Amino acid sequence: MNNSKPHLLIFGGNSTVAQALATQVSTDFSISFAARNIDSLDKESAFQIDLNNPETINLAFSSAVELHGPVHAVVNCIGSILLKPAHLLSDKDWMETLNINLNSSFYITRAAAKSMLKTGGSVVLLSTAASLIGLPNHEAIAAAKAGINGLMLSAAATYAANNIRFNCVAPGLVDTKLSSNIINNPKALDFSLKLHPLNRVGTADDIASMIAFLINPKNSWITGQVFAVDGGLSQLKTLR
Repeated sequence: MNNSKPHLLIFGGNSTVAQALATQVSTDFSISFAARNIDSLDKESAFQIDLNNPETINLAFSSAVELHGPVHAVVNCIGSILLKPAHLLSDKDWMETLNINLNSSFYITRAAAKSMLKTGGSVVLLSTAASLIGLPNHEAIAAAKAGINGLMLSAAATYAANNIRFNCVAPGLVDTKLSSNIINNPKALDFSLKLHPLNRVGTADDIASMIAFLINPKNSWITGQVFAVDGGLSQLKTLR
């Protein structure tokens, strides 16, 4: 067990943002990972989870504590992107989007609260700029991520007395494995660029940098916030 550094547990550990975050904070944190597929992760520090079995989330926490000691920071990078108008969404589409995004965030919030009740810490959930502004064809993902914003706000209020801080990072379009269908489609990419006033898509490092800031113990007076890291998408309109 390594107690010399604070302990970070990243869910969705094989995602592009998760790997960027791990690289950025590797010298400052002991890092454990949890993911639905851990084939690409270090098996000694990665724990497999199943979102249809919430107990696996609890087991990931207990296994991580056995490996590196108490968890001081938790980040949920589990997510999906589904762009369909409501009339084309199947029941399966809807339920899967809620399960991957909102349910995972609830299970992780619940387990993190139990694990950090006496020690305090930082929990960061991933939302989306689409939860802050009306965008066409985002009904499912916007609803799921808006639910995450609400979950975070309530948890931040509930556990403030225990010094557990909850925040959300809400990205715009970011160049990741999840967004490859958009990034690699010239028409879709051009449309998306026009929505972002800074006229570029984000990078995994852009998002990881904000997460790293929020989990840093030096920034311990921040809780209950949704940070839009979105190139201006959710707040600005420009003429081009």
